[in-house]
Formats: sequence, C-alpha cells, structure tokens
Amino acid sequence: QNQVKTMVNLALLLALGQGALRRGCPHGSGGSSSSRGFLHGSGRASVSRAHVRLGSQVTIHCVGKRRSASSSEAFTDAGYDEYALRTRTQVEVSTVWHRGDAELIAALDRERAKRCAIVYLDEKGKLCTSIELSELMYAALEEGGSRLSFVIGGATGLPDELRPSARTAGVQYLSLGKLTFTHQMARLVLAEQIYRATQIRAGTAYHKE
Repeated sequence: QNQVKTMVNLALLLALGQGALRRGCPHGSGGSSSSRGFLHGSGRASVSRAHVRLGSQVTIHCVGKRRSASSSEAFTDAGYDEYALRTRTQVEVSTVWHRGDAELIAALDRERAKRCAIVYLDEKGKLCTSIELSELMYAALEEGGSRLSFVIGGATGLPDELRPSARTAGVQYLSLGKLTFTHQMARLVLAEQIYRATQIRAGTAYHKE
C-alpha cells in the first residue's frame, strides 16, 4: 500500500510540474494554441489585453530590399534592428521585403484572408500623436487577432491600387508627417514609434509629453 501511495504521489507531482511549466511559458504549448485560434478566426469580437501583449505580431511590409552593410543607408537597418529588439518583450516586429508592387499586393491579399489588421502609410493619411498611434496600434491588434501589418510603399509611395480613393473607404491610412522620408527612413521612424507605443501602453518613463 505504501508503494502504491508513493507512486500516486509521484504521478501527481509530475502532473503539477508539467502544468506549471505550460503556464509559465507564453511561447509553449499553451500560448501557441491560443495564437492559432486567433489566426484562424475563433469568432471572438475582441481580444483581452493579456493576449494582445503576449501574442502580438507586427509586420512591416516594404517594397525594396534590405541595404548591404556598406550602403550609405545601412544605419537605418541598424536603428530598426535596435528598436525591434527592444520591442520584443511586448510585440514581435518583423519586416517583409517585396520585389515590386504586384508582390506587395498579393501578400496583402493573403493577410486580409487571415483577417489581419492592415494600416497603410501614406502622405494623405491621418496625422496623429504618439499616444494616438499607441491607441490605434493596440485597437488594430485586437481587431486583427493580435496580428497587424503596416505597409510602406517604394520610392514613389504606395501603388495606385492601394492609395486612398473612393474604393478604399474604411481602410486605415496613417501619415508620419508632412516631411518626405525615404522608405528605409520611414521604416526606422515607424519602428521607433511602435516601440514608443509599447512603452506608452506599459506606462514607462520613455515617452514624455
């Protein structure tokens, strides 16, 4: 009987230990199952703040290519990498480069099919403060099941099919300001603002009014 009790106790301890490991690791089996539910459309109208913070993916779609280390604009990649690294504890930020407008449009069609929220950067878009951008970003993450895509056009901006017009009513457009940036610089500015948005959300001293 003592041997049976000992074996039962050991089994209980193992089960409790495995449950604690699953709860303590947001990227383990417990976290990934909830993420899959969001990606495939679980039918929920909104996402809790915990899900938005722990399972969020922000993708920046750009037309062009990453510069080589010897490029005169390589510093923009270094700056982007720094902010993407800082943001990782709150939101996973990545960039997808597209060789042309057709490839960009096809990729966005796939994102829409996954119900991913999309925000386009355009000079005619909405001007907002960093606090407003933080609110916009997290609202979009809730709408998109913890997935949000920002879109940056090439050297001449967004392709005609994606520019603001009557047929794109209801689509989110955002402007980084009235100044003109290269698309590499726009990506760096956006990465810093995404990081700032997470810090505003977390209530740290990084953002100062």
